[in-house]
Amino acid sequence: MNNKTISAAPCLEGLSLQWHRMTKFQKKMIALLFLGGCLCMTAAFLTKKHRSPIAWDGTVFEIDRVNPLDAALAHAYNSTIDNIADGFVFVVNALVVVGLCLRVFQKGGKAEAFAQFFYDGYTFILSWMYTSSFFRLLKTFAGRIRPYMYFPNPSEKGVLEGDFYRSWPSGHSASAMLAASFLLCWVLARKIDAKFQKRLAAVVLLLALVTMTLRVLSGNHFLTDVISGGVLGFASGSAVFLICNRIAGRDFA
Repeated sequence: MNNKTISAAPCLEGLSLQWHRMTKFQKKMIALLFLGGCLCMTAAFLTKKHRSPIAWDGTVFEIDRVNPLDAALAHAYNSTIDNIADGFVFVVNALVVVGLCLRVFQKGGKAEAFAQFFYDGYTFILSWMYTSSFFRLLKTFAGRIRPYMYFPNPSEKGVLEGDFYRSWPSGHSASAMLAASFLLCWVLARKIDAKFQKRLAAVVLLLALVTMTLRVLSGNHFLTDVISGGVLGFASGSAVFLICNRIAGRDFA
């Protein structure tokens, strides 16, 4: 390895550096984590696919059957707010990628920076896989009716696709809080002093909370749905990061 090679292809050099410095145990563990994530996602997909659909006869559900707190904050469906919430989820996850990418240019040795980037990016993908699998499985088993079904003019798409009984927990909230928890853990674990990343983590956390609020206002979720989803996303995102950070040891931490 020489400086000329690193400067010519820092990305490939970083990937090679990461691979060769890892022990067999480390490679085995991260491979097992990836396999576990794939199995969880497959289970979530098959469970949803083979669940018997719930038919709706067009009658509005009775809000009196919902607990008082959720009932008081329930909203009718709002497609505009629904679409805005979709955009927020995309933005918060994209900001995590932005933070990881900018870190590459802030560090001195580019090969070392890319080695760290690949491992952190892999960890983020794992976090997304497990979080997504968990909330999808819970949605299928719980079968909770969405708030907009307790009002006239529910979401046509939700009714046609059979998504109206997948309210708990909120997947948008879980995905948004996953991004927030990952970025917070990343900033703390990597001892990043750059003000931008710290502010970015705070912004992502704020946007995640806004996303949770929008999911209630759009009529897609009850308050307990978004709180449960947020806790799930934060917990699973933090757990996967800490496990991967533990496996990496001093090599990538």
